[in-house]
Amino acid sequence: MGLGTVIRKSKYNMGYVEANLDKPWKWHYLSGNPNITWDIVKANLDKKWNWFNLSQNPNITWDIIQQNRDKPWDWNLLSDNCMSKSKNNWINKRRLKHIKAYQIQTHWRHYSCNPEYKLAQRCLLRLYGS
Repeated sequence: MGLGTVIRKSKYNMGYVEANLDKPWKWHYLSGNPNITWDIVKANLDKKWNWFNLSQNPNITWDIIQQNRDKPWDWNLLSDNCMSKSKNNWINKRRLKHIKAYQIQTHWRHYSCNPEYKLAQRCLLRLYGS
């Protein structure tokens, strides 16, 4: 495994890189590292980012691309980029929304149907009278 593969797959973050700027970083490989986010790139635009590899980075979203059309994106690679981190975040938010709705429904059913609770007693009295 070459050094490029190690950098691309490693857990380096920009803080580590910034603390060691004296090292000969291969920005070509760092650009494709999934730990490198757009915020990091935007804060360090003076670095030699490789837009070919950034176009493959899973942190890139269509919103980022639309807001930065002036950047030299590789459009072929962008069309192949599944943008998995953005997609997973969206799925997790939707899943959480459904789970919370289900929990609310379950609690409502429990408290409105169990005669031990005053809410259920009032509901039963309203339905069936005294």
